Amino acid sequence: MLLIMKYSFLRLIREFDNYFWCGAFPLILATLFSLSFGSYLTTADYEPVQAGIVIENEKNGFVEVIDNLNGEYLDVKEINIKEAKDQLSSGNISGYYVVSDNIALKVADTRLNASILSEVVSEYNKNEVLMEKTIREHPENMEKTIDAIMNFNTKVNDVSLAGKIINVNNQFFYALIAMACLYGNFLGLHAMVNIQANLSPLGARRAITPTHKMKVIFSEFFVNVGVHMVNLMVLLVYLKILGVVLDGKVSLMILICVIGVINGVSLGMLIGSISRKSLNFKTGIALAISMSASFLAGLMFAGMKGIVQTHAPIVNMINPAALISDAFYSLTVFDSIGRYSTDLLILCVESLIMLAISFMIVRRARYVSI
Repeated sequence: MLLIMKYSFLRLIREFDNYFWCGAFPLILATLFSLSFGSYLTTADYEPVQAGIVIENEKNGFVEVIDNLNGEYLDVKEINIKEAKDQLSSGNISGYYVVSDNIALKVADTRLNASILSEVVSEYNKNEVLMEKTIREHPENMEKTIDAIMNFNTKVNDVSLAGKIINVNNQFFYALIAMACLYGNFLGLHAMVNIQANLSPLGARRAITPTHKMKVIFSEFFVNVGVHMVNLMVLLVYLKILGVVLDGKVSLMILICVIGVINGVSLGMLIGSISRKSLNFKTGIALAISMSASFLAGLMFAGMKGIVQTHAPIVNMINPAALISDAFYSLTVFDSIGRYSTDLLILCVESLIMLAISFMIVRRARYVSI
């Protein structure tokens, strides 16, 4: 069996077409994520929003509110109306306030920074109404109301049950790792094609040898899992270089990758064994399945997994990409490994079922002539 594994390994490292999907593509996608989303994907801290303020009424209490928020949340500078318009049009600021008897806000678009600036005005107006109502109906509570307003902290962080700050954008990278694991199906697919006599010359030569097919299948399986694990380790190291923070014990994260790779290779072996179609056709099927699973796990749209959980929770329970990303997520959210263990158990059961089906199909194959 060791000799079979040796030659399987030598054959595998010469198949350069597998390197792109299994090794290079996840690295390219990780780079594009980093370039496209920048620090918003790798850190939970955001830069203060750049804005301007035009003061026409210095007695307005809104000016004091802005002074209190300046530095941590906002970077607001006092400018005149002409400078405000010029800087807004040039993109140097996200918006500007005009403070007179009322508060006016001018923004260039409706993106996140504009929403933050608008929320400041909305919160101020609510507090102003509350103050007027307190003065009118319960003046004795005026001091308590002022203290409550001044001490209210508007900053909200996503915190896990384990008490750690969560970067919700990491869900993209969890789904990316899941996709990389599933791309092991290309290796498993090629391995199965090279076992069957009616699909490849190598398979024909193997069919006339006395070697038991189970030895051949498991030799291919172990070699492919080992090679693809190297790809996953390279991806994890590269994410670390990009500055992506993956919370959790390293040993537990590596275990996710091992079981995820096993699932991906098993899926490829199943696809390779159930049809006599060409290699190109089966490769298309493998790509469609892995990309669909990754999409449903949130690779293209972070909220997709939540939508699936709401309308079709059974899909998340059997989707290997969703299970892999959920296992990473559970390491961040939960102190216990109950949910983590459940995800990995389901992945293991799926892998065993796919391997068993693949073996039974190939074992029963008979050829009139080779």
